[in-house]
Amino acid sequence: MDLTFYEREHSDVSWAGLIRHLKLLGEESDNKPKDFTHIVELWMEDDEIRLRTQHLRLDPTDGVLYSRWEREERKKPKPKKAGEEEDNPDDEENAIKPLDETQLVQRVNDTEERIRIELMHYNTVERPAMEELLINFHEE
Repeated sequence: MDLTFYEREHSDVSWAGLIRHLKLLGEESDNKPKDFTHIVELWMEDDEIRLRTQHLRLDPTDGVLYSRWEREERKKPKPKKAGEEEDNPDDEENAIKPLDETQLVQRVNDTEERIRIELMHYNTVERPAMEELLINFHEE
C-alpha cells in the first residue's frame, strides 16, 4: 500500500487518520480489511532529515530533484577506462548533462522553518497516531 502525499487542512490529520478514513483496515462490516504482510518504517534522525532536505535542489526545466551528493558527484570528472579515446561520439548522447547550479532552485517546503514545522507535526501527531493504530491492528 502506498499512500500519496496529501495537504493537511488541519494539524490533527495524520496518516493513521487517513488510513482509518479510507477504511483500509475494514472498519465496516461490509468492508474487508486489506491483508497486511509487512509494515515498513523508514527512520532517520531529525537532524539528518533537516540536513538532507535543506540541500535538495530542483531543476525547473525538467522537474528533477537533486541532492547535494548527486550534485557533487556530477562535478567530478568521469574516469576514463584504459585505452579509451578522449572524444567518443557514442558517449555524447549518453553523457550526463552538467548541472548549472545557478539554475537550480530550492522548493518552498525545503526551508529550515518548514522542515521544523513538518518534523514537529510528525513527532507530535503522525508518529503517536501510527503507533496507536499499529498496536490496535495487532491486538485485533
